[in-house]
Amino acid sequence: MACGCWPLKGACPQPEVLHDGKSLCTTHPAQLHNQEGKADIRRHALPQLQKNIPGTVKLWESPGKAGGLLSGIIGFYYICADAIKSLNYQDDPQCGMSAAEVITAALTAAAFFSGSHEKACRFLKEYGYIPDMLSKSRFSRRLAAVPESVWRGLAEQMARSAYAPDSLNIFIIDSFPVPVCRNIRIKRCRIYQDERFRGYSASFRQYFYGLKVHVLMTETGIPAEIIMSHGACSDISAFHEFILQLPPESVIIGDKAYNDYMLEDRLKENGVHLMPLRRKNSKRKYDPLVESGIKFVRKRIESAFSVIKQRFPAHIQAVTLN
Repeated sequence: MACGCWPLKGACPQPEVLHDGKSLCTTHPAQLHNQEGKADIRRHALPQLQKNIPGTVKLWESPGKAGGLLSGIIGFYYICADAIKSLNYQDDPQCGMSAAEVITAALTAAAFFSGSHEKACRFLKEYGYIPDMLSKSRFSRRLAAVPESVWRGLAEQMARSAYAPDSLNIFIIDSFPVPVCRNIRIKRCRIYQDERFRGYSASFRQYFYGLKVHVLMTETGIPAEIIMSHGACSDISAFHEFILQLPPESVIIGDKAYNDYMLEDRLKENGVHLMPLRRKNSKRKYDPLVESGIKFVRKRIESAFSVIKQRFPAHIQAVTLN
């Protein structure tokens, strides 16, 4: 059976025939071939590919090249659709593109196209992933209109899918900087022009200009909640913005920046135990064995941050602050 999948031409080694007589290439399942040469992944390809995805696709793992691109796009779509469904978020019935597809296109751009929405949208439309793609300006408006609760729900959906029944409900919190430019080019930066974006990284012992990403993750390295702030925002100030929908008797481990006795007492009343590393002059010191255990567990988030930074592209195309 002839295959029109680009860049390979010729016979498909494993073609599948759907119920309506159309053929689906299992080697290159992104393309659904018919007489007009069009594709509709939402009606045909997605149900066929769902059985080939073993559970939830781990977005933080290295997906590879061609096969990884396909797995990443399909994984993005299913995770977004499940998160939006769990939040009871309803799209406008007149919209030509669902919120799950809008978020999928944005995540695809960030993962595979260096943040270029235009390139990602063109790819998804030309290869039949999202045939009803919006124009560039309309897509930008739809993406900006996605509520923050949906983005939070997306991270929670990823974390819940990774919860193990026998887990100890241990979470780790920390932050890492995302510089938008080198310090010598701060005056030439056009998008961020405010002193609140000038922050200090204690781990690297240097100043930076850009954003901060605050991450609450499980002991296995799965992000449970993510917040972005300007560079000058302190870790303890950003911690107050977390929703913290955690299981009962959960333990949150942090570094010395999260020492706040009043916050610890308030969280303890709600069944959450905040255990940061203590300062030398702290009045609530731990036993040496507990202190060593906290330092050992915190290494997990440091390793996770290293993996995340390795996934950053060399160049990120940014036009607006959002």
